[in-house]
Amino acid sequence: MNRPDNPEHDDPNARAARALLRRVAQQPDAWESAREDALWRATQARLNASPSATQRRLQALLGIAGLSTAAALALALWVPSASPEADGPSVVGSTPQVADAKSVSSPPPLPSSLTFDSADRLRLPSGALAQRTQGTLVEVVTATANETLLRLSRGRVTSEVARLSTGQRYAVETASARVSVRGTRFAVAVDAPNHTVVEVEHGKVEVAPTDWRVVTFVLPGERRALTDCGGSVDASERSADPRCLAEAFAARAAASTDAVERDTLLLKGALAAAQVNATEAVAWWRHARELSPHGVHAEEVAFRELEALGQARQWTQRAERAQAFLRAFASSPRVSAVRAWVVPPR
Repeated sequence: MNRPDNPEHDDPNARAARALLRRVAQQPDAWESAREDALWRATQARLNASPSATQRRLQALLGIAGLSTAAALALALWVPSASPEADGPSVVGSTPQVADAKSVSSPPPLPSSLTFDSADRLRLPSGALAQRTQGTLVEVVTATANETLLRLSRGRVTSEVARLSTGQRYAVETASARVSVRGTRFAVAVDAPNHTVVEVEHGKVEVAPTDWRVVTFVLPGERRALTDCGGSVDASERSADPRCLAEAFAARAAASTDAVERDTLLLKGALAAAQVNATEAVAWWRHARELSPHGVHAEEVAFRELEALGQARQWTQRAERAQAFLRAFASSPRVSAVRAWVVPPR
């Protein structure tokens, strides 16, 4: 690895710098010398600079101001974790296991009368109502007053669940995720193997992927799509799908113990997701904001969330978040623009 000649032996940050770069030293030899030198300089600068200077350096490194072209965005999002020439299968064991949905085993027998009616609706023992679209393949795995589990293989099922009491559970399981609720109206769709889409009308749902991806909450007006991104974070990073890039950065962030690295990965993940559509971008920006409300990119993330809310025409939510932005970033040069968003358009 290329390091500066004659380092200062009395530098109090030298040991910390070496520790942070130890994992970089283990990267494959395919890393370019120029990239290693740049990373060394950036790490030294981060250790020796004040927080504000660190933020400026990282934002300059990311090229946030220059993301006006697709090429610049692709360059900012690319973070190699293995040799670009490697085209063999990824090592799943190196992937951070941040999500593991649990299946219900040995469910109790179902009532013989528990079937969908002619309008494709099903009233469950818990009081919840499930409605499927034509051609949907859904199995009622468990249905009691306290626990409901539906397994969706194809199609779309919409659930309306009243507020659950302590100990009650309601979930919809697909091949790629388990969606759990406490009381809401939401829809789960499977239009291809290993492709699940979750949309929430009101309330909140938890999406627990069955692979390496992170567990997240989906709020009203938001959606989360889980497509086949490969068996590991490495495979997902090599994908051209913006959703897969977003998932990979989120998983890397969840596994990181460095606050600056985590915040930067969260920002990159949201930037990738923003290329899909405004509705999904809203969820990713909100996710990044909630995980790091005071991080080095907090202002950038909050402002991008406001932009996505406007693009998604979620005016009420944008007005609420605009007020929060003005309170948190009163000295921001973006204050004048944000003030115009406090009142929803008529």
